[in-house]
Amino acid sequence: MINSYISGKNIFLRHPSLEDAQGDWYQWLSDPETTKWLAMQNLPNSKDKQIDFYNSLKNDTSRLVLSIVDIESNQHIGVCSLSSINFISRYSDVTVLIGNDNFRSGIYAYEAMSLIIKVAFTRLNLRLIKSVFYEENEPTRLMHKKLNFIECGRIENHLWNGKDYSNSIIASLQKKDWMSR
Repeated sequence: MINSYISGKNIFLRHPSLEDAQGDWYQWLSDPETTKWLAMQNLPNSKDKQIDFYNSLKNDTSRLVLSIVDIESNQHIGVCSLSSINFISRYSDVTVLIGNDNFRSGIYAYEAMSLIIKVAFTRLNLRLIKSVFYEENEPTRLMHKKLNFIECGRIENHLWNGKDYSNSIIASLQKKDWMSR
């Protein structure tokens, strides 16, 4: 586990590397299956764009992006982030993306989400995280429920799903609720 920021049973999270940006990461964001539930699903990605994104992380204190790495193979399998971090009101948005389709079983996304939540509440001392997802994305809805997120809103006809506009669900998790579980 090289440069592990936090580790779990199956994965660990670490700062992204230039090798990640030059590897498969950029391809995940052009793959329709990977981006099916992402709001940015229609924009292609390239290695150069991914390297530019990686370079933009160096001085960005409003976002924490971490690579998800399989412990057994030391393979970069996804990314997770806390974005739009507000250190005054102590909240952020959370996202998890498993890009490598060999690791798309729920265990990896769930563990990554659990670890990034722990980082938000224990290392960054945030008090609330929020997430927005497609209403039809049942695995994400179930994961959020299992992690004690509360559905606090919905936006009708918000996100394009490739055929029609879909409702988005807004969910939040308070530190006090996470601590109580």
